Amino acid sequence: MPGQGSLPGHYIREMRSYAKAVAAVVGADFDVCYAQGMTGLALLNGPFPVMVNLHGLNMFFQAHTAKQWLTQRMLQPIAGQMLAADSVVSLGGELTEILMSVGCDQTRIVNLANALDPEEIPENLPLRRLNPEIGRPPRFVLVGRHEPAKGFDVLIAALEKMDLAIDLDLVGEWPDLVSPPHRVKHHGVVMDRIDLMQIFDQADVLLSPSYSEGMPTVILEAMARGLAVVATDVGAVRELVDEETGWCVPAGDPEALAEAMTAAAWAEPSVLQSMGEKAHKKVQRYTWPRIADETVKALEAMISQWKSR
Repeated sequence: MPGQGSLPGHYIREMRSYAKAVAAVVGADFDVCYAQGMTGLALLNGPFPVMVNLHGLNMFFQAHTAKQWLTQRMLQPIAGQMLAADSVVSLGGELTEILMSVGCDQTRIVNLANALDPEEIPENLPLRRLNPEIGRPPRFVLVGRHEPAKGFDVLIAALEKMDLAIDLDLVGEWPDLVSPPHRVKHHGVVMDRIDLMQIFDQADVLLSPSYSEGMPTVILEAMARGLAVVATDVGAVRELVDEETGWCVPAGDPEALAEAMTAAAWAEPSVLQSMGEKAHKKVQRYTWPRIADETVKALEAMISQWKSR
């Protein structure tokens, strides 16, 4: 990507420059364009239809730092230009509502979910969770980057509201957390996928207390391993987490998060087992071959509509 210095707005200048370079290479010899992020900016109103995927739409969520606020305000106008494309991808849930609230017509919104490779979804779930005779309390796990949008502050406040002690695994560069009576284990950053899956397989419930998300891959991965989920209702999370697979609560609400975590901690083993099995079954809809097929069909429909004008 061409360098545009380090002054505020350099990312936007770089994306505009890159989009022009892409348009120069692409030319007019195509039937349709699928553009990730801002890459298709210079292709709008061109000789073929353009589908845009702005991923998690972070520029339209609540900002948590002054820097994030400034970045969002600078990105919103250019994002608005991209939303004028022939079709706009939504991961579903709240993201569709956001697209419509910023002026994207519902007829141009195409729902295409995030997904996993089929081999990431095991045929059989770990025995430890499937055997309700094993006497042990549920174990929670939080996986992710330490940044304001991930809601670590909400988790800390929720833990302080809980009387029932829980076991909690933290995976990532999270701050040291000592929260008696809870038993917290820090794993640090886990780069090896096998090691991460082993941590999942020792847990029962995934936590996702974020203020903003798209459709988190970590939730898909946890559901594939048969975990129930306690998550905030942001982005497309509600497409994955419901009363059958876990607990979906309002973002930024420590009381609601504490209540959901307490409900999970008190749940009978058979309840968590059932949630894990349903999560495992549900996630099988979210595989890349299936999403690729849906994407191709959506692009073919765009071409047909374009030619019929």
